Amino acid sequence: MKFTGRFKYYFDNIDNPFAPYNIMFERSGRAANLTPPPNNSKVYYYQRDALRYGNITNLPTQVHGINLDLQFKPSPQVNFTAGVNMRLGSNSDAPELDFQQKSYQPKLAFTYVPGDKFSFFSSYSYLYQTQNGLATVAMMDG
Repeated sequence: MKFTGRFKYYFDNIDNPFAPYNIMFERSGRAANLTPPPNNSKVYYYQRDALRYGNITNLPTQVHGINLDLQFKPSPQVNFTAGVNMRLGSNSDAPELDFQQKSYQPKLAFTYVPGDKFSFFSSYSYLYQTQNGLATVAMMDG
């Protein structure tokens, strides 16, 4: 009979996950200064970049993670494995953004090898992920 386990904690620090930079929100009341290009009656989206501010991203700046695996081998022919992976990410660097990301993944496995010519393996894993973020609708004339 043999019992083994493995525990891992990790931390990721992402320096600059923002893309695109500085073009999330538009300041109100300043669109009156926009003029259409020559020979056109429309104002295009790229002309509004000077009015935009704020960063947005779908990536965290800090990630804490845990991996836990436990293995139980009651005999040389039978093996049971159980484990969980967890990941918690966040990004609150910008005042417009309070980003949270969570991931949980429990897993189970069973292996049975009665002889050299036959083996049976079964496993189960479920991934549960949640995250929040801001969604905006692009508004443009052109």
